[in-house]
Amino acid sequence: MKTWNLEQKIAATLFLILLGLGTLAGAINVALEVGVAPTDIEKRYSAPSPSEQSDPMALLEEPPVTLEKLMHVVHAHLIPYALIFGVVSFFILQLSFVKKIKIGIIVLFAFSIVGDFTSMLATRFVASGFYMGIAISGFLFMSIVAGTILVSLYELWFTKKDFA
Repeated sequence: MKTWNLEQKIAATLFLILLGLGTLAGAINVALEVGVAPTDIEKRYSAPSPSEQSDPMALLEEPPVTLEKLMHVVHAHLIPYALIFGVVSFFILQLSFVKKIKIGIIVLFAFSIVGDFTSMLATRFVASGFYMGIAISGFLFMSIVAGTILVSLYELWFTKKDFA
């Protein structure tokens, strides 16, 4: 990226800023809708307990997450996540890191996306303990996006151009 011209650097910078703002807005939305504590995540995505199932009024106040709702979340997020994955991976591949490190980051990034969706489904339909997968995947996703943005901006504007 250090060899890019000024127009490319400006376009990349504006894109990275917008990506960062979008990711931050998504994190704020999750914090407001679900909560930030792992127990909030567990409560949101776990199947209702037997005592909750016996209280119809409690189920009316906070209905359990259904397969239909979860599939809507997956459907609505998977294509945008795939696009974010592609663009962030492009920036990761431009960084001056060793190739193995870049590939490792990209693989972790893909696992964070797949892990998020599979953990939601597993928390609801297999065991409530899978809620930590949602928290870990979200943290990994946010960390990779934020790290890529920060390192990319640094390399765009603060590294010296190689003159051969």
